Amino acid sequence: MSIDAQTDERLNRYQSVIDYNIRSVLCVPLFHVKEGVIGALYVDHRGLGNAFSEEDQTFLQVFANLVGVALVNARMYEQLEEKAQYLQQEVERRHQLGDLFGQSDAMQAIYYLIEHAAKSDITVLVQGETGTGKELAARAIHYNSTRKGQRFLSQNCAALSPELLQSELFGHKKGAFTGATEDHKGIFEEANRGTVFLDEIGDAPPELQRSLLRVLQEGEIRRVGETGDRTVDVRIIAATNRDLKQEVEKGSFREDLYYRLHVIQIDMPPLRERMEDMPLLAEHLLIQIKESVNKSVGGLTVGAIKVLTSYKWPGNVRELENEIRRAVALAKEDGEITPDLFSEAVGRAVPDVSVEYQGRLKDSMQEYERRLIMDALEKYEGNIKRTAEELGLVRASLYRKMNRLGLR
Repeated sequence: MSIDAQTDERLNRYQSVIDYNIRSVLCVPLFHVKEGVIGALYVDHRGLGNAFSEEDQTFLQVFANLVGVALVNARMYEQLEEKAQYLQQEVERRHQLGDLFGQSDAMQAIYYLIEHAAKSDITVLVQGETGTGKELAARAIHYNSTRKGQRFLSQNCAALSPELLQSELFGHKKGAFTGATEDHKGIFEEANRGTVFLDEIGDAPPELQRSLLRVLQEGEIRRVGETGDRTVDVRIIAATNRDLKQEVEKGSFREDLYYRLHVIQIDMPPLRERMEDMPLLAEHLLIQIKESVNKSVGGLTVGAIKVLTSYKWPGNVRELENEIRRAVALAKEDGEITPDLFSEAVGRAVPDVSVEYQGRLKDSMQEYERRLIMDALEKYEGNIKRTAEELGLVRASLYRKMNRLGLR
């Protein structure tokens, strides 16, 4: 506090004090208990000396303490908002088409259907064997659509009894059945304006099929135990490993529901039918798994790729992921992934490719490197330093790889 800034040596050298004839000054620190002094709160009076009392100073300090808390809270809120936005962008990025990995003609056809399905709100039926990535396809559609900012909720129609499944999807009223101690929103209400993914739709019981048809036709649901309907706005994507057309012919699946679901059909190819994707897909999974377990492991040897390509993969990509996860767990630190690290079933697969396959493997690995670098460069807007850090390289190594791959 200064009673006369014009004669106060701490203040009278400042031009603003002279120009504005500032006489009385009161300044207190903005203080936060955890962060200490984060600023100052300043008041002054022009023309009148000794304008502030000790009571004024006490009041201003109390006020400054409140302001300090408010400023820190505002900054924390802003940081949380930025983090939430970043996490949302990461979720969306992780469910772009890149998660459905592969460059084969079969996968290119899948990408085409997903991109076009995402542009509208029409119902999609995804068919394919277990482990082919049906839910990944559904998520890719959702996160590339106008509904991407809303919820994506999934339910396996084979996982619950008919009664519980009805309650889980449509909700229930308090007292509707034993154990219903309160009102419960179902998945369709929770996902309003978003997407509901119904896995194993071929196992849906008859009463559920009737209810689903009403959602698709009228956009209405009815909670278990209620008499009134509720309006919902959801997109439905269904998946099955069965041939639903055959189920219709057998009479176990409603024909009218089938045609409501079958607006766009996406048939996920089994892994054995796109073996040309194996080198890139296996390396992609290896990188993801190494990062998730924080273990330094080398790449897949040519022998390992040959073995992986020779196996028929009845469990498809999910089985491949489990094999690579096993191999990473058994591999030595900084060691390569060799055929002996795979399970007995995979390891005894007889390679049926000739040595000329190595040339195609090299091309595939180069294409994979090029894609990784391009994605990282795009993510960090061409910043070489951050791109190199993301890829675990020094800048000189990144420059050499970019030159070799024609990226400069």
